[in-house]
Amino acid sequence: MGRLGLFLVLGCASPDWRNADLQIDVTGRTLSDEAQVRICVEGAGEREQAIGAGTMTFPGLPAQGTLRVQVDLLDEEMRLARAGPTLLGEDADYARLSWRDCGSDCSLCEDDGPGAAEGADNRLLAVRFRD
Repeated sequence: MGRLGLFLVLGCASPDWRNADLQIDVTGRTLSDEAQVRICVEGAGEREQAIGAGTMTFPGLPAQGTLRVQVDLLDEEMRLARAGPTLLGEDADYARLSWRDCGSDCSLCEDDGPGAAEGADNRLLAVRFRD
């Protein structure tokens, strides 16, 4: 294969990606790229990271059933605010939530669920953070 053929093959290759199956938009606060957020999905686990460019994803969620999701805004090991909980899955694949400041109980959401079995069909949750 000549250089042109190799270039065309490599040039047309695209990264693996997929559309989100479920989506949450969270509003009510202006957040920096370094803001730490934890997403908890009841029975499927938790994922924590900086929000980066205003979005976060949670792959590997079970393909069937309703999922109870909550999103915590963190400061060190404390919760500053929470969005949710909300139910996604069977009846709804989108939710719009607002941040609620932490009250008397500021414990973080936690879930050590296993998520979808390896190799099984699964869903991808996308969370977008809006002002």
